[in-house]
Amino acid sequence: MRSASTSRNIIGQLIDLISHKLLINTGPRDYYFFEFYKRGLTWEKKSRYASDRYSRYWIFENNPFKYQILFTDKYVQKSLLTGLNLPTPTMLAFVGGGGAVSTLQDFRTIVERAPDEFVLKPVSARGGRGFRKLRKSQGLLLEGGDPIQVDDLWLSLQPDMNRGILIEETAHNIEPIRRMNLSSLNTFRVITFKFPDAGWVPICSYLKVGRANSVVDNRHDGGLLVRIDSDGTTGMAVDPNSRSDHSHHPETGSALAGIHIDGFQDVIELAVTASAPFSQMGILGWDIALTPGGPKIIEVNASPAVDFLQVVYGGLVTDEMARVLTPRNIFSRYPRTYMYPNHLIDRKGRI
Repeated sequence: MRSASTSRNIIGQLIDLISHKLLINTGPRDYYFFEFYKRGLTWEKKSRYASDRYSRYWIFENNPFKYQILFTDKYVQKSLLTGLNLPTPTMLAFVGGGGAVSTLQDFRTIVERAPDEFVLKPVSARGGRGFRKLRKSQGLLLEGGDPIQVDDLWLSLQPDMNRGILIEETAHNIEPIRRMNLSSLNTFRVITFKFPDAGWVPICSYLKVGRANSVVDNRHDGGLLVRIDSDGTTGMAVDPNSRSDHSHHPETGSALAGIHIDGFQDVIELAVTASAPFSQMGILGWDIALTPGGPKIIEVNASPAVDFLQVVYGGLVTDEMARVLTPRNIFSRYPRTYMYPNHLIDRKGRI
C-alpha cells in the first residue's frame, strides 16, 4: 500500500480494492501485482488479466483435473510425448520410483553407458528444482566443472528417489540462442488455447533465457523473459524481479534484442501440432528448445504461469477467448479443474 500511495492514497486503495473485487473479481494480490491502482487502464482491459487465484476469466477451466498426472509427472509425460512421436530429448533411464534402476550398481551402469553429456530431472519437480547437468571428460564425471563421484551423486539424489528421476540426453540450442547465455538451455514458452471452431491456436510466446552460470532458464531462478515478434525477431528482455528492460544480458553482456531467430515458426507449428492429441484440454504451455536438429519439446504444462507475462504483454484474455470463457464474479466458484498448488481441494475440502 505504501508504494502504491504515490498513485492513490490508502483510503482510495481500500475503496478501489473493493470495487475491483465486485466488478472484475480481482483479488488484492493481483490488484497490486498488476498495478491496477495506477490510472490509465479501463475496466474492460483490466478484466482481461487472468490470475492464478481470482479474476474475471479463468483460462484453465477446460483442463479437467483427472488428466493432471499427464502434466505433473515427467515420466508419464515423456512416455506420452515419445509414444506420440513428438520430438523430445531421448530418455536414457528412469531411476527410482519403483523402476528398474533402483540400486547403486544399476545407477553406476547407467552412468557408464550414458553419453558424454546428460541431465537429471526429478519427475515431480516444478520451476527447474532438482535439474542437474552432467558431463564426462577424461574419465571424470563433472557437474558445473567440478568433479563428482557417482556414489556421491547417488546419495544426493535420495530425497527425490521415491517419485523417481529421469536421465535424459542433453539438448543444445542453435547458436544465436546459445550465445544469449551459455550455461543454460534457453527455451521458448508457447501457450496454446483451444477454440471451439478454430481448434488449437498460439496465443502467447516468448523466449526464456537463464542467468549467468545457471543451468535452467526458469523465472524462479531469475531467468529473463525475452519478447519475440511474430517474424521471429527478439525484442527487449525483462528481468522478472526488477521488471527492468534489457537489450543485453545484465551479467554477460550478450545481445538479447534485435536477433532474428530462424526456425521460430517451426517452434510455433510444433506447439500447435503437439496440442492436437490433447483434445480433452483447453490450454497448454509448451517449453520448446530450438536445436540444430529442429525444435524439441522439453515439457508441457497444463497450468503455465501467466502472471508475469501479463506484466510484459498486458492482459492475456483476448476478445475471442472472452467469448468462450465463463465470466465470473465474487460469488462464482472456480471449478475443480483448478490445477495450481494449494488449490486442488475445493471449498468443502474435497479433491
